[in-house]
Amino acid sequence: MLRHRIILDGPATNPRDAFLLGNGRFGAVAHGGIGAETFDLSLDTLWSGGPVPQAADDGHPDTAMLLPSLRAAIASGDLALAGEIVDRMSVTPAVQTSQPIGTLRWEYATSLRTRGYSRELDTQTATMATTVRGNELRTFVSAPADVLVAEWNGAAGALNVPNLRSPHHGSVRTWREGEVLWFVFSARVPVDARAGEPVRYGTEAPGPGGSVPAGMAFAVAAAVQPVATGSRLVVAAESGFIAWNRRPSGDTSTAEHIARYRVRSALSRSTDELHAEHVADYRALFDRSDLDLSESWRGAEDELAFHLGKYLLISASRAGSQPVHAQGLWNAHARPAGEAYRADMSLQMSYWAAERLGLPECTAPLRRMTTELTQTGRDHAWRDFGFSGAVAFESIDLWRASSTRLSDTGRAYWLGALPSLAAGLHEHALFTGDTANALSVHRVAARFALDLLVSGPDGDLVASPSATPGGRSGADPGGVVVAAGSTIDREIIVEVFEHYLALVGDQPRGTDVALVGQVRSALTHLAPVPVADGVITEWGERLTGGRDGSGALSHLYGLFPGRRINHTGPEMLDAARATLQRAIERGAGRTAAGQAWILAMAARLGDGPLAGRSLERLTGPLSSSSLLALGRGSQTPGTVIQLPASLALPGALAEMLVGYDAGAIRLLAALPDRWPKGTARGLRTVGGHRVDVTWDEGQLTSARIRPNFGCRMQVEAENGRFTITDDAGAAVQFAQVTAWNRNRNLLSFQVDDDHSYLITREGRARRGELAAGAPAVSLGPGLSMTLSGLPTV
Repeated sequence: MLRHRIILDGPATNPRDAFLLGNGRFGAVAHGGIGAETFDLSLDTLWSGGPVPQAADDGHPDTAMLLPSLRAAIASGDLALAGEIVDRMSVTPAVQTSQPIGTLRWEYATSLRTRGYSRELDTQTATMATTVRGNELRTFVSAPADVLVAEWNGAAGALNVPNLRSPHHGSVRTWREGEVLWFVFSARVPVDARAGEPVRYGTEAPGPGGSVPAGMAFAVAAAVQPVATGSRLVVAAESGFIAWNRRPSGDTSTAEHIARYRVRSALSRSTDELHAEHVADYRALFDRSDLDLSESWRGAEDELAFHLGKYLLISASRAGSQPVHAQGLWNAHARPAGEAYRADMSLQMSYWAAERLGLPECTAPLRRMTTELTQTGRDHAWRDFGFSGAVAFESIDLWRASSTRLSDTGRAYWLGALPSLAAGLHEHALFTGDTANALSVHRVAARFALDLLVSGPDGDLVASPSATPGGRSGADPGGVVVAAGSTIDREIIVEVFEHYLALVGDQPRGTDVALVGQVRSALTHLAPVPVADGVITEWGERLTGGRDGSGALSHLYGLFPGRRINHTGPEMLDAARATLQRAIERGAGRTAAGQAWILAMAARLGDGPLAGRSLERLTGPLSSSSLLALGRGSQTPGTVIQLPASLALPGALAEMLVGYDAGAIRLLAALPDRWPKGTARGLRTVGGHRVDVTWDEGQLTSARIRPNFGCRMQVEAENGRFTITDDAGAAVQFAQVTAWNRNRNLLSFQVDDDHSYLITREGRARRGELAAGAPAVSLGPGLSMTLSGLPTV
């Protein structure tokens, strides 16, 4: 369908405008060249270095002895001294980096002209097509076959062996087998490619079983084969990665054998067969949800951005793969921008959409990484702070090492990475009921948070040391690096405490008995959220200030992605609204990542006009020609792709249409004027309920809810008169009263998990008017759903 396709009339002149192809494990940046295609190839597990030492004698000094001095400097207000002490404590080296395979170039035709050129990405089938005068190069990366396939449907002339330009020195072999031309490149990545250090390759020969301490092997195999309509290229790649805590393989021959086997298997099948298998596998995920704005002419690019974000998530993060980093799966640089996984809300943001679109499998890599970080984080907690539990810093690598070191110019000292990642496990539980590993992760995060708390000047508990995501030394000498009681730390600590208590339940056992008591006591003594002049501040009264861009939004964590700020606390909700407005006036949202966060918060606030303005920037100056989200605008020299924003955008759009607030499903709460008519299908809400919604002239027409379990359902919608029927057409009794927002109604009715329920708006009703035949009931904050044993958030 055309509404799923991004169509451009020229080749990409830089990676920002290219199309990204992938299967969660193997990625390619395709530029759409005329007669010759170039693919920047990458693997999710191809990283420099090796597993971090697990023993205590790895040369890492014990810096916990400096903690009392740091806390004393913070308490006295000497933040300059506190910054100096932080730099002395920040001894962890920079983490390792994702490594590219290299750029593969295949000349598939000669003497082609630009006339009749187009390139398109079909997000519904995960297929790219480059067309020149009616001849087509069709390209896709198959997950079932684990290969890239590019077939040229036109005169090929002589078959050409592809060539590879790689930053890694390796060996090249080419040969012919009958009509098939083969190309194989194998090499090893650096043993060390950390920021601030020279890139260093290893000389150590593989030991027994082919393992090496660091510097894994990899290989890429490619074959060019004549076909009835022209020619095709098949490519596969393999790395020496085994597990995050095991030595990788340095045996290039093994990697080469696996890559060649995949290519040879694909060569025995037709491209149509491979493509059909690929599309069926991909659409089993992609088709779970949909957004159709084809009858809202200003919504065309918004809809494409929704499809693209969902496409990128499925293409970059699958069960069994690694999580997405700042460039998703794709990487063309030995030292990529962002260096590694950035848990400064960028990594978290990349997965905001997954549960809302019914793609819990796509969150599996991040949930697995979060669990594994609790193992490496225990050493950091004890040696760096003398704390129990576990901690992770902002910068994380494949080997689950984390560091305060971001680059040559600065360090980040925010300690909220692990609990904010733990929130993803809790969110998964709320949507699916799957609590695997959620309790164990929240347990260690809660233990660390308890040790992080100290008594503030007023006797309330505050986090010390405390920072904000992106706050750093060196790169930002004029800003606050570390102090006590940042608002985001306060919100995340409350969140992890409340999630832990919900997960452990009413009858804790073993060590949880004592921990539950400590957590409950701490919750009653935490300092309140700082509010001054009607706005939430980034720090408490003793410390003011902030930064432009997405960092200036971190103190609104409780609004989104957190759920603590909602209509049950109207004063705090009003403060959040005012805070967001002030942040925008001061420059928040200059980057795509910041603007995506603003869009998500506009959805939570039910602010359709703000959502519309945010979308204009995200799909306008903050996106490339291929709709990839950018740092500071497409015209800014050197600007880079910010895939976390592209990945987060569909989740924000879903929340605008089907949200959730303190026990109620919210329909069309933040509908912008640019979408007068449309339909959405398969959107998920807390509890795993599936919702389809249709609207016209900016008003709800109907909504169908498919409950995940039986419960008393509450649905918030605009004022009007409604009918509710089940899937057999039988009328369903419901209560209808005025919601907390006086312009909206709250519908309450009983549902079963073996039926669907159709809500139809018949016309507008006077404020507070009840539907005919529906009994009046009192619906306050206390009436809410309980989901899979978890309290309503």
